[in-house]
Amino acid sequence: MSKFPVIAFSNLQKPLAGSAVFLVAKASGIGPVARQMDDGGRLAKAIKINEFKGKLASAVELLAPAAKFDRFVAIGAGELAAN
Repeated sequence: MSKFPVIAFSNLQKPLAGSAVFLVAKASGIGPVARQMDDGGRLAKAIKINEFKGKLASAVELLAPAAKFDRFVAIGAGELAAN
């Protein structure tokens, strides 16, 4: 029997290890925390190659992006709401 995943939500800060999921608004690109974590630009390169634009429910997954991380996942959040 497989283990249930452990999901934790926290304040916006740079994780130190494990998996990281980033929400990306349509046409806005990855945020500052994701850019800090993207050593060597691997996530940015994967986004460009996959033509990921942040469309709602679209995703890009990057396995073993850095020594301490298992994966980065960018999930499209769609259009930003106007306030």
